[in-house]
Amino acid sequence: NVSASSYAVTKHTYTLKINKKKQKKKAVGASYNGKTIKTKAPGYKTENTPMLSAYYVFKKGMGVSYSYSKKNWKITLKRGSNKIVMTRGNKYAYVNGKKTKMPTPARSVFIYVPGSFCAKYLRLSYSWNDSSYTETFKSNSTASTTSKTSYVQLAKPSGLSNRNVSSTDDYKNYRL
Repeated sequence: NVSASSYAVTKHTYTLKINKKKQKKKAVGASYNGKTIKTKAPGYKTENTPMLSAYYVFKKGMGVSYSYSKKNWKITLKRGSNKIVMTRGNKYAYVNGKKTKMPTPARSVFIYVPGSFCAKYLRLSYSWNDSSYTETFKSNSTASTTSKTSYVQLAKPSGLSNRNVSSTDDYKNYRL
């Protein structure tokens, strides 16, 4: 078990109470934009799907808007205009209002959600590393700074050609 003052250690085995049953699970780690996310709720794999704490990983670690309703077991994750609404124990989620099947339902330990599913619909790049037992997330728009100029790189949606893209630099109002 993870004590209140410590963080979970990737690959260590923890006893988790998942859906009211105690189970031993090897901890799954997560990183976001190259930084390890510290969590007091160790992630785990079930049905070959890594599960992560919605609160510690997505809200605290990535800044994703998160809410949970104990009354109806609804979990909501929102990043930009992308919104996922899940019901604990249900294999279907609503992604921007559209019913979508998940690889496994959200679970009650703390509140765990399938990492790869959430990354896909919150527009985050995602990878799984089996040897380090870690999920890696990256923001799809990255900023880098040089000594004189700042650049913002945005991912171009598939199927969009460069000739269909234009921009206006509204420098005074800090808008592009």
